[in-house]
Amino acid sequence: MLTLPIDINAQDNELKTALHHAVIQKHERVMSLLVFEDEALPKKRQALNVDLPDEKGLTPLHYAAANGYAFAIEQLLKAVANSNL
Repeated sequence: MLTLPIDINAQDNELKTALHHAVIQKHERVMSLLVFEDEALPKKRQALNVDLPDEKGLTPLHYAAANGYAFAIEQLLKAVANSNL
């Protein structure tokens, strides 16, 4: 179990977050853990930003929609992703 403070919105060199990667790679459990706080994870220091764009200006919802990934679309909209970006 992770015990260190984690930056839930950390971005890689392409400005993708863990949520971007979970959506792109269709990791439903990881996505659920990130979007909906779980007892298995340490309490987040800040809120997850589901609308954080990558270097191309794309959010996790953009990737989900472009790939017709219904599970991710549903989860992100439940997490109040902005569908107007």
